[in-house]
Amino acid sequence: MVYSQAWLDVEKAQGGRFAVHGTPEEIKAAHIKMSETMAKLAPQPSDTVVASDGEVEEIEYRLYTPKGHSIERPLPVGIYTHGGGWMTGDLDSEDWVCRAVSEKASCIIISVDYRLTPEFQMPSQLNDTLGVYTWAIKNASSFGGDSTRFFTIGASASGAIALEVANQMAANPKLRDTIRGVAALVPSTLHPDYVPAEYESIYKSFQENATNVPLVDRESMETFYKHAGVAAQDSNVFTALATENHKHFPPVYFVSCEYDPLRDDSYVMEQALKNAGVPTRHDHYKGLPHYFWAVRSLPETTNFVDSLVCGVLWLFGQM
Repeated sequence: MVYSQAWLDVEKAQGGRFAVHGTPEEIKAAHIKMSETMAKLAPQPSDTVVASDGEVEEIEYRLYTPKGHSIERPLPVGIYTHGGGWMTGDLDSEDWVCRAVSEKASCIIISVDYRLTPEFQMPSQLNDTLGVYTWAIKNASSFGGDSTRFFTIGASASGAIALEVANQMAANPKLRDTIRGVAALVPSTLHPDYVPAEYESIYKSFQENATNVPLVDRESMETFYKHAGVAAQDSNVFTALATENHKHFPPVYFVSCEYDPLRDDSYVMEQALKNAGVPTRHDHYKGLPHYFWAVRSLPETTNFVDSLVCGVLWLFGQM
């Protein structure tokens, strides 16, 4: 394994390699501690975006709008879900990402504070996101959003949610035109216990990156899957299996990382969508682990943000 030198420097400064393990309580506590540590190293968030909090049927959200935006000039709207294995995270976890995308891609972002596992198992997270998505579509004009240019965006477990929302829309002829793009960042799209034969030659990362990789490894993912209560063959969760709906998916922008057990989830899903004629774009980060941009001081994080914005703008160009 050849890691980015900048990443190795981060590990050295933190006292070694770290992966998320333990009980849900231990994982939640570790996430809070890591978030606090990273926040101290991070620059101040952009003040060129206005953020306001709201609630839809007891599910909180945060709406980000470029400062000075007029509702008379509707902007694309992204429904954002934070990462954390469906188990950790909140509206503050990735506030900076939402601000960066809203500012640099000139769009509205709505971040969803979905309920967490293990207290609330799947499909609670999907249903919470669908609730905010549906509300936003119906009320887009009230906050300056363009109801004809909606997309979903999320990473890891929430990259899965971003694709799951698209899958739900694709399955319904009356709704499939409401979603125009997906930004799926290091998403989960397959369960390792159920990999279709045609993808076995592609799906190798869950074994290759099972151990001795940073942040998330096989044990981490098995813990997340267990406490989310997901079934390996559930195509509503693992959207690479939703083959009957793929032809109705909107264009998808993927991000994958070399040293990530979920690396090949992106490649499998991308191949499935290409087979169905769906446009895709894919940025792959060599020498880096799952969700590396959580370390905002990492030089590669700047490149990630710039590329993410380009990916989102590519989605806009497909709309």
